[in-house]
Amino acid sequence: MDEAWVAFEAGNPVLAEKLSRRAVSAGRVNARLWLEHGRILWGCGRRDEATEAVRQAIALAPNHAEAFAELAGMQAERGKLAAAVRLQQRVIELRPNDPQALVRLEELRGQLPEGAEEHAVESAPVHAVGQPALRRTEDYDWEAVGVQLAERGLAPLRGLLDRDERAALIDLWGHAGRFDHETADRGGLEPAARFFADPLPDPVKQLRRELYARLAPIANAWQEQLGRAERFPTHLAQFTAHCRAHGQRRGSVALLRYTEGAVRTPQQGLGSGPWFPLEVAVTLGPDSTAERGGAELRLCDIRPGRRLHERRIGTAAGDGVVYCGRVRLVRIGGALGLQPVSAGLTEVVGAERFELLLPFHEHG
Repeated sequence: MDEAWVAFEAGNPVLAEKLSRRAVSAGRVNARLWLEHGRILWGCGRRDEATEAVRQAIALAPNHAEAFAELAGMQAERGKLAAAVRLQQRVIELRPNDPQALVRLEELRGQLPEGAEEHAVESAPVHAVGQPALRRTEDYDWEAVGVQLAERGLAPLRGLLDRDERAALIDLWGHAGRFDHETADRGGLEPAARFFADPLPDPVKQLRRELYARLAPIANAWQEQLGRAERFPTHLAQFTAHCRAHGQRRGSVALLRYTEGAVRTPQQGLGSGPWFPLEVAVTLGPDSTAERGGAELRLCDIRPGRRLHERRIGTAAGDGVVYCGRVRLVRIGGALGLQPVSAGLTEVVGAERFELLLPFHEHG
């Protein structure tokens, strides 16, 4: 990125953009790199891409005051003053003792038409700040999660749901009206699965929305590294609308119930139409570390004719694991490619177990 700025300041924007893209491709989930990338794109005249890059920085680091300030300035230059005021107010929330931030807020307010400030505060859409509220997931190190996903194809997320939320979800198993369809347990060898109907339970809906907002920048970084033009939308609602426009109208979020001795045989995510490369499984109970009910999520490389290569993660009740649903990013001989994978759960020992599966695409 330093080389990109040298090129930019030397009057070579084409090389600066090339080097900047290379930097974020290597950094993947580094919020600072995305911010600098946005600044260079803005200087190169690529305003839409620039604002999206800064939004990526905010998605990765939602308390990054400098990124909010940068996006506020970009929106102001585009004449979107209400959005700029909203963003600058977020800067003040993050840096309440920053006198320059306060001065800038007053400058932006002064540019608003009379009576427009109230609209800016109360009615500006949530997406004006790049992401919905991300309170449940703000304490996780998402840069580290991205690194683990790139290296292993899976990463733990400890403590996603609390005891009361887990108990409420397990209780829903007996309420058939909350589900759209189900699959049987094959005589206790596999888990029974019940797929939620709309609307999803509130904690599940919120968690799924937040997790998508965190993981979309990681998935998009992979797309860029692979040289693919397609990008995943910033918001889950946008991606859901895209899925449904392609005929995926059945819910994919599922509650799984395992009896003693059951396993979830590793399977590759299948189906046609749009799909999101990352999924999340949340243990509702019991702990995998407990004497009864132990099991681990396993991710296996699909390599016909070769010895099975897998990675495993154990979880406590409430913990989640984010994992690659169909393929994982690999580097072979210096080149990036995609390794097909399958995900499952090892044998449940001696106790009933519940699990929440959170794909982000829908089913056809």
